[in-house]
Amino acid sequence: MQRIAESFLGAMSKILIILLFLKLCCSKHRPSALGQNLTSLLSDFRHGNRWQMQVGLMWQGLGYNSRAKRLHEIAKRIMGEFEGRVPDAPDILVTFPGIGINTAGSICAFAFNRPTIFAETNIRAVFIYHFFPGQEKINDKLILPLVEATLDRSDPRSWYYALMDYGVFLKRQARNPGRRSAHYTRQSKFEGSDRQIRSMILKRLLASRRVHKDELVASIDREQTRVLRILNDLCNEKLIVLDEPYLCMV
Repeated sequence: MQRIAESFLGAMSKILIILLFLKLCCSKHRPSALGQNLTSLLSDFRHGNRWQMQVGLMWQGLGYNSRAKRLHEIAKRIMGEFEGRVPDAPDILVTFPGIGINTAGSICAFAFNRPTIFAETNIRAVFIYHFFPGQEKINDKLILPLVEATLDRSDPRSWYYALMDYGVFLKRQARNPGRRSAHYTRQSKFEGSDRQIRSMILKRLLASRRVHKDELVASIDREQTRVLRILNDLCNEKLIVLDEPYLCMV
């Protein structure tokens, strides 16, 4: 078990840095608590669901809780199928839960310095600003060939760092060019949203581990039918378990 934990520490260091810190660097929330506890968290991987519970506790305030569950699933698959080594091929990474083609490309570029082609919000801002003035609903199919043509294949990691920093700069100067992307979406307000209710439910369960269903529903100051619907969604997503009449974290 100790050998597995040590292998896991080495294997997951790259993907955790990419998925947790690079991906969250633009968030208003600071992932400092997660970073401070990273080593002890990884060394506890052998405890299975207990590890997932710890991720859930540290993940609070960092966004969608389903990402914590997916992270655990990815870690188990890397250990079970890839002998503790994070794959450096996008076509393999996209088969992992929660990883799409752009995230897979970014992992390979930043963790392995591979010349992969991908787009994300800051990269889109750069190319839309310079190549598509006045145009709207610009698809990634138009942007990706430009990304490929300009890529520094000798050092893609540094090139993408610079490109994304430039995109952040452009978005601060005037109207965000990325809003003209066909893939741009504005997240709905958190206050009063289903996401807020999900967060309230998970926070309560993480604190108490096991709560009577009626007690939990009564403690959420929202419409009862709405809370019950969201509870059902969380059960279907296997983030929580209903063991009548109690609810608990997976």
